[in-house]
Amino acid sequence: MKKTRLEAKWNLLRLVDCNYDDNTSFLTLTTKENISDRNHFKNLLKTFIKRFNYHIFKTKKSRLRYISVLEKQKRGAWHAHILLFSVPYIPHKQLLELWGHGAVRINKVDVDSKENRGRYVTKYFEKGIGQELLENFGKQAYLSSRNLKKPDEDKFYTYEDFNYDSSIVLYETEYTSKVYKDGQYFDNHVKYKKIKLDE
Repeated sequence: MKKTRLEAKWNLLRLVDCNYDDNTSFLTLTTKENISDRNHFKNLLKTFIKRFNYHIFKTKKSRLRYISVLEKQKRGAWHAHILLFSVPYIPHKQLLELWGHGAVRINKVDVDSKENRGRYVTKYFEKGIGQELLENFGKQAYLSSRNLKKPDEDKFYTYEDFNYDSSIVLYETEYTSKVYKDGQYFDNHVKYKKIKLDE
């Protein structure tokens, strides 16, 4: 479970890094009613996403870019943390009307540097990710729109050291993922380094 949680965390971190902009906001949705059924709450969230998308873009075509993590409150009710990308300012009253099931809180994401945005947001989501994996094994750790920008990956194998100037390393960590090969899962040790490239 810990390994799966770490994989979800790092996948999320990379998605945030690829999609973050100056109009990125945190949105939290809670309910008046004590909704403890995850599927019921998830359906309410999907309806809100569709209404929110139409309100902003005036089309039923999915253009809203978002990542969402569901989390249980102490009372047992579900609530949602949503990261919205490229969304203009919307008055709080309108958000309440669009949601229609309880409270709404929205804040602009403010980080000290763009290099730290993925780490900051992922830390905010981390509790919900672990809870989702624990209570809903086999399901996604987070929900996201299909139109998110994905990180480009170049894979190569080498027995030589990968040398680079240490001054361009923004962040580094290590974790263990799973690799499926010949009908079995194997541990795969990962050294994660985020480096700054010249634009």
